[in-house]
Amino acid sequence: MARAIAKYEEDYAAWLEQVHGQLRDLHITWRRRREWPGALFMGVNKGNRRALKALVELAVGGKFTIRRLKKWTGDAKTVDDRKRRAELSIPMPPALPIASTLAANLLGSANRDIFGPDRTPLLDPLARLNTTRDADAFCWRTGREDPTDRLELECENWRHQREPEDFAFEIGGSDTESIEGVVAGTLSAANLSAAVQARLPVRIAFADQPLEPIAEQMVAEFERVSQRWRQAQKIVEPRDAQSEADAKADTTPYPGRW
Repeated sequence: MARAIAKYEEDYAAWLEQVHGQLRDLHITWRRRREWPGALFMGVNKGNRRALKALVELAVGGKFTIRRLKKWTGDAKTVDDRKRRAELSIPMPPALPIASTLAANLLGSANRDIFGPDRTPLLDPLARLNTTRDADAFCWRTGREDPTDRLELECENWRHQREPEDFAFEIGGSDTESIEGVVAGTLSAANLSAAVQARLPVRIAFADQPLEPIAEQMVAEFERVSQRWRQAQKIVEPRDAQSEADAKADTTPYPGRW
């Protein structure tokens, strides 16, 4: 029992440090999770023939970046949602030494980490994506996930009289000052006499937001969930006579015991 208590005290100290760090670095997490605005250009081939070797170019004019707009679906969205909840949720403390197997299983499920040692998802949501290029669809040529000042998409045979194509992107940059500039879109093709151009003005202003309400919400949610945690701690395994005697003789209080 003494070893179990010592292990619990060690785990509890590590848990406290984790929670302190999570709240201390909340501004970093919030900034990383900021949702930058998205925008798009729309194009449609209204001609009477296909556009051969069509090329769409999106170029930044200003001190900001653009990148492909993320649209998580399926497994990828599930992984991202779980990661977001974990970042903005206070984990449960370690189980008490007298916790039952059932309680330990419940707590283990609640605290399970979905990321491996290298902080990459245990489930690779992109593993099953089809990388085959479709000659009738626009495919990325330059710029994908990483922020850049230029994106290019190409299509070998852009069919005519079809639904409009959306060329969506996400705007990003530094929040130290307001962002102003323009995104210029250019559409060209081998059998198009002149390129088509459009310009999208970009203006983004920032305002300070206190994080105290978010931290208070995290603590309130932790207190609500911990009600079930405390109930689980009351489920104890039957102990033999020697274990019962050791428990009565050991009066060391558990740090943070509820």
